Amino acid sequence: MDLSQMLEKINQDRNSPFIAIYNYINEGKLEEAITRIQNYFNCNEETAKEFLVGFRKRYYDTLKEECYSQLTPEEIARNNAEALDLFVNKPKCPTCGSTNIKKISDFTQLSDTFAFQGHYKQFRCKNCGYKW
Repeated sequence: MDLSQMLEKINQDRNSPFIAIYNYINEGKLEEAITRIQNYFNCNEETAKEFLVGFRKRYYDTLKEECYSQLTPEEIARNNAEALDLFVNKPKCPTCGSTNIKKISDFTQLSDTFAFQGHYKQFRCKNCGYKW
């Protein structure tokens, strides 16, 4: 199967890792993208790298350009600031690193403190249950 056939197959197959590969490129995880391509096409690393270059030119760059061309520079800046705030400034669990956390209510904090269950805690991780 040549490169153009591979590109057509991944675009037409409903079970293809098209979105996963797009996201890996977007996140800068090129090794993961190459591994995913190798697994999907059962090809060697060199072929997967060639495919990745073709995929990027044919789909990734085009889709990214279309998405950004519909936004004004102000909207792009605002969206980037919001995304940065969500991922950088969000508290994380010190045990597992998850951002899936919940603020403990004032009543629960007070009752836990009086019940000798530890010091005043503000957050609880919904993944591992750790309180801090």
